Amino acid sequence: MSAKIKSVLWEAPLHTLAKISILRAYLSRWFGIFGRSRPRQNLWYVDGFAGPGEYTNSPSGSPVAAIASASEALQSVGPQWKAGKIHCVFIEHDAKRFDHLINKLGSSVGNPNIETHFFNLPFVDGLTALKDQIPNPFSPASPLFAFIDPFGAKGVPFADIKDLLSRNAAEVLINFDSDGIGRIFRAEEAANHEPILNGIFGDDSWKTDWLNIEFRMSYIVASWTYTSKNYAHCRRCIMFLLSRCAPQRTSSTTIWYLQASIISGWRK
Repeated sequence: MSAKIKSVLWEAPLHTLAKISILRAYLSRWFGIFGRSRPRQNLWYVDGFAGPGEYTNSPSGSPVAAIASASEALQSVGPQWKAGKIHCVFIEHDAKRFDHLINKLGSSVGNPNIETHFFNLPFVDGLTALKDQIPNPFSPASPLFAFIDPFGAKGVPFADIKDLLSRNAAEVLINFDSDGIGRIFRAEEAANHEPILNGIFGDDSWKTDWLNIEFRMSYIVASWTYTSKNYAHCRRCIMFLLSRCAPQRTSSTTIWYLQASIISGWRK
């Protein structure tokens, strides 16, 4: 989402709706797999930039998609469910969007095996508040999936990603704003670029890595995934580009697909 949008609700572009569809489909399987295989362990889902829960052109934002996926998994697995409860954490900084989200999800859960946690705070502060509220919520054994879709390039320090990925069964799906990072890099001191980029990448290695290299989106993403592998010790980093196929003459439907490449495939 563009950081320039000020209204509570807005029209979601097609790539946003495609992203939510992918998230819902993936989560349905993720909840189901761990629900069958993790006896008495809670499953955690974190939406770091939850938004209002819907759009002017769609009733389902990422929070609604997550709740729907959790409900579907519980129903489909049925008596084979071995895990504990599904905990869904929704963090949203904007007060009006947060209130709208509370009203949107207020009556949509209705399942005693799904617990929701709401925090009207920035992403990092929301994680801290959760840990203050529930001691050690993300225990090393508890599966964790975090969806991080920030409003621009800032607001997601690498240290917090590293902390999430330190769990044995943790996955993070992050919308990485490489264009925004490029603008910050080129603006230099005018954008206070050094502390911002140090926070995004976890250190100042970007200063030498990018010194004599053409500043391109693919290189920015590759730098971040390399940092994730080496400093967050994640087992696998996959970067993908959501691309659009042109509609056929006989159809007005736009088809989206993923172009993905595996950057690393092991845990250090």
